[in-house]
Amino acid sequence: MSPSGLQKFLDGTRPYGKTKERLRFWYFRQAGFSSYAVEDAAYILRRLVGTLPTPDYGVAGVLDAVDTAYQRQGMRAPEWVRLVRHELGKV
Repeated sequence: MSPSGLQKFLDGTRPYGKTKERLRFWYFRQAGFSSYAVEDAAYILRRLVGTLPTPDYGVAGVLDAVDTAYQRQGMRAPEWVRLVRHELGKV
């Protein structure tokens, strides 16, 4: 991102599409999904699979996919995955 693109964004002007895309990528890379409250993260995931008869089963599948992706890279899944699973268990 160029310094002038960032400055325009900070000044409140409407950023270019590329600037918005880069800021969005940076934000989610830094804060990630863990920046949401657990209830909000579960809600967002439920919205992704909201047309399923039992959305929570769909969310569990998404969480399984996230777990698997991290395991394949030799990493542990982020803490929010465990927390959202716990949240699903409350329902």
